[in-house]
Amino acid sequence: LCDKAVITNASREGARAGAVYRAGGHVSASEIDAVVRNYCQNYLVSFQANPPLNITLTDDTTGTTYNPTTFTSGDYLTVDVTYPYTFLLVPNLEALFGGDAPDSGVTLDARTTMRGE
Repeated sequence: LCDKAVITNASREGARAGAVYRAGGHVSASEIDAVVRNYCQNYLVSFQANPPLNITLTDDTTGTTYNPTTFTSGDYLTVDVTYPYTFLLVPNLEALFGGDAPDSGVTLDARTTMRGE
């Protein structure tokens, strides 16, 4: 549950970073990606330096991949984040008792849509 909340907040942080208009325009896709990755790296309970995230940025107004040069105020930006979570405790307990741990993971996903300023 903690990691689900983290990727939800990370998608929200990324959408906010992309929606805010700054001097010179909206931030690049790589900057939004960095916001999401930094948030996840700081807060995910994965004990990984670089968690395996899949981040997709979409300009919902045009239905295309986010592009800061065509994204304008009033357009909608959607940030999707997926994260393959592997349970930390269950596989170790099974191995402790001599069992063969099955693939004990799930894919967590989060989506945030914000309107550009």
